[in-house]
Amino acid sequence: MSYLREIQQYICQYIELAEANSQLHMKASTLADQFVTGALKRVWAIDAASTGFAQELTNRAGGLAGITPLRRPFNLSKEDLVIAADHGIDSDLQISAYNDILNSGATLLLIASKNSTVYQSVNPSLFLDNALNETPVYLSNNRFCPIDTTLNIAIAWCFIAEWINACVIRGCVPVINASTFQQGGTERVALYNSHGLFHNQGAFDVTPLSPGIYCGL
Repeated sequence: MSYLREIQQYICQYIELAEANSQLHMKASTLADQFVTGALKRVWAIDAASTGFAQELTNRAGGLAGITPLRRPFNLSKEDLVIAADHGIDSDLQISAYNDILNSGATLLLIASKNSTVYQSVNPSLFLDNALNETPVYLSNNRFCPIDTTLNIAIAWCFIAEWINACVIRGCVPVINASTFQQGGTERVALYNSHGLFHNQGAFDVTPLSPGIYCGL
């Protein structure tokens, strides 16, 4: 079997997670309820294993403007949501960081394999299974393939899109980053830099899509 064919098989495992009736969009809806009611107020992304996960979720055009990279020392409370992903490396470091987050009272959304040491050692508030049998991923002939990193990021982006849509359904429109390469993009980023997660009520009339639609894209 070719290298690319094996990679394709791994990617196909993601399809079941991304189906419209999956746990992904239902958990996004649950968290949207908590943000709209004010129980949760801030969103963070952590890169405990230094693989670029948090960088891919923050300051990206089309992404959520209010998501912030989380670094030690943590200063969290029950009003915080932290998005994390297991990459199969530095497990002890990850476990320590995630347990500290949970002990602070914050909500931890963990993307990982259900077979991973990290998932089995941490009791995350919310869990999304990346459907991999092992991390890091190795193909035939012991060839290393960082497909887990790609899947984790894709799942996180899909989750954030579903969360944004769920918030819009509930009447709250999250602030989205504009590309700084667009006309007025830099000014828009500066305008909303300290705005918070949501636009003021009534600022935009946005028509939401059906729940789960982004998972099928």
